Amino acid sequence: MEQVRQEQKPEISPRVVFLARLIYWLLLLAIPVVTLAFFWYGGLLCYIAAQTFYYFWMQKRGIFVVNDTNLAWWRKTWIYQYFYLPTIDESIEHRKRLKVYLILGILCIFFGMEFFYLSFVSTLYDLKDMVVIQGSYVGNQKLPQKSCAHYLLTFRRDDGSPVQLLSSLSSETNMIMALEEGMKSNERYTIWGKPRNYSLMPECRKFLSLAQIVGPKYKLMFKRDYQFFVGIKAIGVCLLLIGIIMLKEIVMAGKMLKNSKKLTET
Repeated sequence: MEQVRQEQKPEISPRVVFLARLIYWLLLLAIPVVTLAFFWYGGLLCYIAAQTFYYFWMQKRGIFVVNDTNLAWWRKTWIYQYFYLPTIDESIEHRKRLKVYLILGILCIFFGMEFFYLSFVSTLYDLKDMVVIQGSYVGNQKLPQKSCAHYLLTFRRDDGSPVQLLSSLSSETNMIMALEEGMKSNERYTIWGKPRNYSLMPECRKFLSLAQIVGPKYKLMFKRDYQFFVGIKAIGVCLLLIGIIMLKEIVMAGKMLKNSKKLTET
């Protein structure tokens, strides 16, 4: 992002410089806000707008994105010294660090694409892909604090076989009270259980997770977890942006190094 600083033209007032920097940083700060609150590709649009404004307006007028004090502080940081400096200084000797930069960029793109894929995996969230159980409520077991869920609920199928489901819902207290009340009259329920195939804890994958339950007097309707989708997509966008920026800087550094070699050979 950093280029050789041009001297600011005298006709550019400090107010214009301040406003230009403010617009640039507001566009960058808007990336996570727009991504989380509205749509996933909004962050990419904000990044493109910020870079376009910098390269085609600020840079031509010799306006850098930070002032001299902040620039001096930035140049002393280890991030600048270890990662950024090799991409802008052709005379520097530690070019091997670009390999680390390249690996990190590729990993960011890879995991960003993985998060995108995970956000579109419908089998985790659709009722049609869940296990449907019909039976009556038997009881529950309070689980330890650091386990898979808050409660382990037990139901008895119509054929008499037991089935257990994990529950970590926000309305558990009211749900258990309603189930306990319904147990007195042996109410029957239709239950949707969500597989936990992607859980990191092996013991959690043994049980279904309660997603929806419908009975004559009590109903707990399944709500698709849109916040999960938004969060996963936001992480994917951020990782992809970081990876793309890293690869772009490496390409620019490679061109700069190639040009410097041509100059020394001539």
